[in-house]
Amino acid sequence: MGCLWAARIWQQAQLGGEQNGKVPPVTLLLRDESALMRWQRVGGVMVHTNGTEALVPVDATTIANYHGPIDKLLLCTKAQDALITLGSVAHLLHANSQVFLIQNGIKSQRAIAEEFPALMQLCLSTSHGAYLLADFNVVHAGHGQSHLGLLKNANLLSSQEKLQILNSLPTASMNITWDPDITGRLWTKFAINCAINALTVIYNCRNGELLTRPGAASELRELCIEIENIMLTIPACPQPLTLYQKVKTVIEATARNYSSTLQDVRNGRRTEIDYFNGYMGELAQLADMDCPLNDDILRRFNAIAKHISD
Repeated sequence: MGCLWAARIWQQAQLGGEQNGKVPPVTLLLRDESALMRWQRVGGVMVHTNGTEALVPVDATTIANYHGPIDKLLLCTKAQDALITLGSVAHLLHANSQVFLIQNGIKSQRAIAEEFPALMQLCLSTSHGAYLLADFNVVHAGHGQSHLGLLKNANLLSSQEKLQILNSLPTASMNITWDPDITGRLWTKFAINCAINALTVIYNCRNGELLTRPGAASELRELCIEIENIMLTIPACPQPLTLYQKVKTVIEATARNYSSTLQDVRNGRRTEIDYFNGYMGELAQLADMDCPLNDDILRRFNAIAKHISD
């Protein structure tokens, strides 16, 4: 996702540069020299869209070699890496820096808000799909929508300031709109991820099969009821949530897709399950509620993931 957004931002900046003679810099911040060497072999980011491909000459360097300052930071890590990654570049930020968080879930966003209360933290919730064919070769697989908003103090910005932020992003190509209640949207997406992702691993299936496999379909309904009861204790979550209908709509729209969590498990990568169903269990405990199905699904998921990794 980081490669896709960097490429789209570069392309948007290029269009603006044709009008004002200046192209704002866009730089991929990579974790180490090994990643930088892989980027050098490609020479940028290769973007595949609808059967076409284009090499976008996005610049790159390592975090250690970048001296800043950073005016706008789009944080595209996994949820479990977000806080420590932001901490690694915090010294390059300034009072007016804008940080865009694009993680799944809501736990990492809340942790960052607590750790860095003075930063302007904007959240992006997107349904665009992307995956890598190889290093820095990204497929823009599914064209969806992106919603942007402030995690806290939603009324802090004027209409003109919101427009300026949107104009600095690839608003057209990534279909970005301003959402005055991005926090509620993030809670809803978190609940949807909790309902779908772990079950796709347990049943080893595409999203759409959760509605057609008898065992999966019944568990999905029961899990949605359990999750919704927990979410009703969260003031920031939209009420009523009508979770099953929202989950069903997402599944139908992505029926042929494999969830990001299933892809991570199959490729031996760390998953965000602790930030999905794991965090749901934490919320249930805080509300003094039981969530036996969520806990059982988390247990079965971890057993499968451990077996594959072994």
